[in-house]
Amino acid sequence: MIAEDLARLHAALDVLEGREAELLVWGDTEGAFTDADILSLFTHHFPDENGKILMQDLQDAAMLFSIPNTKGTQLYRTRMAESVHLFRHQRQWFRGQQLSRTRTLVADYRFIRRPRSYPERKYPAEKVLSQLSDVEWMNDIKRQALRALIGDFSIAGFQSRATARILRAWDFHSNHTRVKEATATIVCAGTGSGKTLAFYLPALTSLINDLQRDRSARVRTLALYPRKELLKDQFMETWGKCREVDAQSVELSGRKIRIGSFFGDTPHSIQYIDKDKDIPFDLLRCNTPKCQGEMRWKAEDISRGKEILRCTHCTHSVGEDEVVLTRVSLMNNPPDILFTTTEMLNQHLGNNKANHLFGVGINVIAPPMVLLDEVHTYSGNSGAQTAYLLRRWMQLARCRPHFVGLSATLSDAERFFADLVGANKKHVMLIEPTYQEMEDKGAEYLLALRGDPVSQTALLSTTIQTSMLARRLMDTRKATSHGTWGRKTFVFTDDLDINNRLYHQLCDAEGWRTRGKQLVPNEPPLAAQRNERNGVSNALTLAGQNWRIAIDIGHPLDNSDRAIVARTSSQDTGVDPKAEVVVATASLEVGFNDPSVGVVIQHKAPRNVASYLQRKGRAGRSRTMRPWMIVVLSEFGRDRVVYQRYEELVTPEIKGQSLPLDNIHIQKMQAAMATLDWLSMKIPGSNIWSLLNKPPKNREQHGHLEQMLNLISVVLEQNVWQQGLEQYLFYALKITESQLQHIMWSPPRSIMMELLPTLKRQLTTQWSLMGIPGADRTPGRSPLPLFIPAALFSELNLPELSIQLERPFTKHEYLPFIQGLKEFAPGRISKRYAIYSDLEADWLVPHNFVLLLNQVSEVDFEINEAFGDTWLPECLITLADAPPMKVIRPLQVLTRALDFKQNLTEKSNSQLKWHTHFATNAQAETMAIPAGPWSTVLQSATFYTHQHMTPLELTRYTTAASASLRSKSKQQAWVNFRWVENGQPVAVGTRQWVDGLKLSFTLPSTLHQQVMNDAKLASSLRTLYFHHRISSEARFEHDSFTADWIYECYLAALTKEIVSHNTVADAIHALRTPDGRESLATIADSLFQAENIFENDDDGNGIAERQELQQQLRSLFNEPQLLAMLDTHSAVFTEDLSQSDSFCQWLQTLLINTFSGAVKQTGHLLLPDVDDKGLLVDAVFDGEHLDIWLTESEPGGCGIITRLEEAFHSDPVALLNLFIRSFAASDYEQIDDDLFELLSRLPSSTTLQNALNDLRMAESHHDRRTANGQLRAQLKKQGFALSHSFMSVLHTRILRPGSHPSHDRRLLEYLREWQALEAKAGYEVSLNIFAHTQATQELPDANVTKIFDRFCQIQGMLWQRGSPLRQSVLSYYNPFDNGPKLTERLLLSTLFQQQATQVDVTNSDWLQQIHIAISREGFAELLIPRETRYQIVQIVSTLQLEPIDYFGLHLYPRMGAVDYRGGNIVLRIELAEALQ
Repeated sequence: MIAEDLARLHAALDVLEGREAELLVWGDTEGAFTDADILSLFTHHFPDENGKILMQDLQDAAMLFSIPNTKGTQLYRTRMAESVHLFRHQRQWFRGQQLSRTRTLVADYRFIRRPRSYPERKYPAEKVLSQLSDVEWMNDIKRQALRALIGDFSIAGFQSRATARILRAWDFHSNHTRVKEATATIVCAGTGSGKTLAFYLPALTSLINDLQRDRSARVRTLALYPRKELLKDQFMETWGKCREVDAQSVELSGRKIRIGSFFGDTPHSIQYIDKDKDIPFDLLRCNTPKCQGEMRWKAEDISRGKEILRCTHCTHSVGEDEVVLTRVSLMNNPPDILFTTTEMLNQHLGNNKANHLFGVGINVIAPPMVLLDEVHTYSGNSGAQTAYLLRRWMQLARCRPHFVGLSATLSDAERFFADLVGANKKHVMLIEPTYQEMEDKGAEYLLALRGDPVSQTALLSTTIQTSMLARRLMDTRKATSHGTWGRKTFVFTDDLDINNRLYHQLCDAEGWRTRGKQLVPNEPPLAAQRNERNGVSNALTLAGQNWRIAIDIGHPLDNSDRAIVARTSSQDTGVDPKAEVVVATASLEVGFNDPSVGVVIQHKAPRNVASYLQRKGRAGRSRTMRPWMIVVLSEFGRDRVVYQRYEELVTPEIKGQSLPLDNIHIQKMQAAMATLDWLSMKIPGSNIWSLLNKPPKNREQHGHLEQMLNLISVVLEQNVWQQGLEQYLFYALKITESQLQHIMWSPPRSIMMELLPTLKRQLTTQWSLMGIPGADRTPGRSPLPLFIPAALFSELNLPELSIQLERPFTKHEYLPFIQGLKEFAPGRISKRYAIYSDLEADWLVPHNFVLLLNQVSEVDFEINEAFGDTWLPECLITLADAPPMKVIRPLQVLTRALDFKQNLTEKSNSQLKWHTHFATNAQAETMAIPAGPWSTVLQSATFYTHQHMTPLELTRYTTAASASLRSKSKQQAWVNFRWVENGQPVAVGTRQWVDGLKLSFTLPSTLHQQVMNDAKLASSLRTLYFHHRISSEARFEHDSFTADWIYECYLAALTKEIVSHNTVADAIHALRTPDGRESLATIADSLFQAENIFENDDDGNGIAERQELQQQLRSLFNEPQLLAMLDTHSAVFTEDLSQSDSFCQWLQTLLINTFSGAVKQTGHLLLPDVDDKGLLVDAVFDGEHLDIWLTESEPGGCGIITRLEEAFHSDPVALLNLFIRSFAASDYEQIDDDLFELLSRLPSSTTLQNALNDLRMAESHHDRRTANGQLRAQLKKQGFALSHSFMSVLHTRILRPGSHPSHDRRLLEYLREWQALEAKAGYEVSLNIFAHTQATQELPDANVTKIFDRFCQIQGMLWQRGSPLRQSVLSYYNPFDNGPKLTERLLLSTLFQQQATQVDVTNSDWLQQIHIAISREGFAELLIPRETRYQIVQIVSTLQLEPIDYFGLHLYPRMGAVDYRGGNIVLRIELAEALQ
């Protein structure tokens, strides 16, 4: 099909999809077109077309479908709408199971369809060349190359600008090899925009020109990647582009452009390779059209000494004149372009036999150009390690090249890239497509599916079903849709255990039996049960299980229609090209560009935005494709938050990234590596890393070791040599003089006091330990394990656990210590190593373990049985009220294979019970706390650091594990395992010396009275406390899920009663009547999804069958004991809680958790570049004093706490102001206020009404852009903060397709009713409870299915408010804390309230009033109403420019904190000198 015909069909498809989206975004999947509907639309939009022919063409191209229905009429949906319909109605349907017994898998969904935006390609080769006609660095050779590379295509504006910039930079750096500073270009654009081409057009053009001047074999372009997996497609693409200029290259230099790769698995030389088997080369694919062959280095070619790749299916071959295959060939005859990783560069900088590849060495010319791809992945510590590595390379190679970075869109990209490559920001240029250069092409779909917890199915089942269905909604190899949809599906998880479970279970669902990567046909695929030709068409249709569309697309949907499933992770690298569904971890998220991928499925909430963006970008590489991004979310934890904020999945934003270059921990690691670089420079011919890693093999290596010992000795003894090393490190790392001295002399791990003496001792004694030479050598890749991590991005000093797996063959795996203990907590079933078969599962239990169902067992677990006899005694912990506890540190875990005869399900789990012991150094100095709102509560701050020789001795240990085991017969067992040694209690853990901060607080005794006087806070606490009371009941100790359901059902029933009663007490009383009891018993039927597959009439009067959980809840609500318990706990809503001891105790715990969250958040506010896992927070409370500990997660002093200490020393008030700011209102709370304010203003503001309506009515991209600009201007004028999040929510909630001014009025009514309901109830009402209450009010006589559907619609219109939003502010995770932590930021707002003079900025003399108040009290508050927000920059400038007369001194005030109160911004203005 020609492009014009496809464009015609896509235009028609856009019209139909746009109309369908208006229903789908509101939760309605039942809409369908009649013939008349479609023909009417086509007549309106395409008056010159024959509507019937267009409609038939759409059907022929599998874009429009006649859908199954029970009404006997001809109805149609596009592929998009029928897909959403089927995804929404998914069911778990086992083989041989009746359809009526199947369970629902999706409780609700959110859907967005939007146009894809791309840079418009409108610059043909001649236009690009004409723009470069009058520059001195352009010549005919470059023109010819550029013309050949662009060919008959056109390129985008940003590619043209990048080409000019990089051509000029190459010319400059080639002619000025001793230039003093590096320069850089960072190209930012979306996935599929053509960033790679923006580099290779100018790079290959310049390379051709270079070859004409100098034909010698040397690396001219270095392409660096963080991982090998990232560059596979770039290698292939580069090879292809090089071939386009072969003729010119051969004519000018007599040879082709050669490329090579240098990795850990690059063969050393042809003589050391097994000559009996082929070697696959996965960096290249056969480029013969339609050939599926793999490129291999054949055994016969290896035997003949030929470096040549051949295709397994056709005659295509690639010779050594194009690709270099071995390390020896690379070194002897370097390629023009070298692909390598940061890890290889790091390890081989000091390898004098190979580092000439990187431009290191005498008379070696360094590459003028360095490519860094996927730049946005270089964040946090790994980014800082890379930044220092690049500085070390430049120093050793004595070069300053031009760096080119390719990245997703970043805020402040120039600064970030300048920091990464060590360039001055003024020498860095950002090139990205402008808004005006973008064009809308096609569409993309985002679907968030919320798993159905009520049906008691695992979320994994929803993902498996979604994967099966997605594959059948994609094209077959015939590509009926001509590339509008893809053929393949990628499914991403974030965990190896889940990855393996998903892979094996999906294979089983597809009818395969797994044998590692091999699939053996076993059963019919489950999808075949959805074929209407089986004779149950109507029943399938009513259940949403009729997959007729799959047959219409071209899938047989029969017993042999099995999807080919593959798995990719660190356990199985590479991607099977034949696979249709690929289950993958992070290893596949970048660098793999398969043009046939049409769907990406994410199991559970993505861990970070950059990773999610990469995964999302795997689908839809072709601009004409319409890719799907499907996220499957649970009802719990972070998933629930992400589902409520689903707009963040549509337009994710990578926040400003920064590199922790001042982290002394990283500086010391890099200084250790740079010291080895220096030694390699002084010892010609040596390979330093290899020398220190392995025993010497020959006389040359012995000589190198002797030279090294002499060098180290003179550095330690002679000042001149020491200064030489210092000077080298200073320039190699580009650090300050004080940082250099710190690295050289200060503990821990200083160069002069520890590293060099350690190395000297090892060299002198030949790595002897207890008189045994070589015994002090540690296995692994690090040359100095105490100073240098095993890999560039690894952590330092973390002991690993050896995992012994029970297999027919000996199998050892390694995991970081804590991760290994958690993975194999006694009783936990792990599938992390279920690589070969789904029947593999491992766990850790005693040999004589007997499972006792339906009861709690206490089991002693002997440590020798769990860990063998290789464990080490770690320490003895002194406990106040118990005998001392011995702590042991295991070196291995002896797991056992799970016996499947035990009939346990994979829902079985176990958690270790952790304890923490802090042993403090008495020499640590306690800091006094300055005056401020914190004065009465915060008593002191103490820093424990290696820098001051006062580290904190921290022991993390576990004494027991609590396991919950489930059998396939739905019975349960609870086991409490206790670690013992010869029957005596013992602990398992590790002791480390870390940097830490202790903040000591005194909790106020009157807090419980204070909080209940604050209506908003009291309202929140009543709801939270009621939940706590139910969860704490003994009967729910091992069943928190049922406790949650009971809580939700009771609150829904109570809230429903409150609407029709005067007081809460009356509503509670009503629930005790027979009608009230019946309401409680049946509330779950409409609160949760009911079965709905036999509704045959239009009124929906069919009987909805209750699901298992609903039946269970009904029977529970008929139990007198449960009802009595609920009646008792309902007093929470009416009594004075401040008089309740149990409430006060619970409140204290809540306050401690909130304090902990605030302290952790303060650390992140001060040091946003620190990884979230870099700091851990713990709380120790002795009944009166509360100590909050903030400790580094890695031992040895990582520099985070020392940075906090420096900040505290220099300005304690500023740091404590950050603590106050940590519990201020979050962005989402402000957005909630702003949206309510916007909706409230709409009825009386015609300007706003018109701005919204213009946007709703806009049809073209241009009209929409104009309307968007006008709306933004209007909102800004009226004082709304136009953050990315606010605009996202505005577009997805208020301006969604099909929205109308009547929806705005409805939204406002809902929000007002919600607030009124909370005021009447006196407790906080969550979104789902309000939506359910509202649905029952609107449909008082409807059946439960109709109520549930209305409930979902209302939930989809609104957004989360109140406590769940506030929870997200201070939530924190400590892997050593048992269970999630509840927080309430309003507690701290109440506790730290400080009466301050408040001045309104609208007063004409506001500045004078502020000055008077500050000179009197040291601080004051400035209130900025919404309408004056746009003047905030001017206001702050005025404040900072006008000094205050303070006791005769002219001092300048500063902004201490920012708060947000009811739509107003409140600035705390203070005088630092008055507060110290």
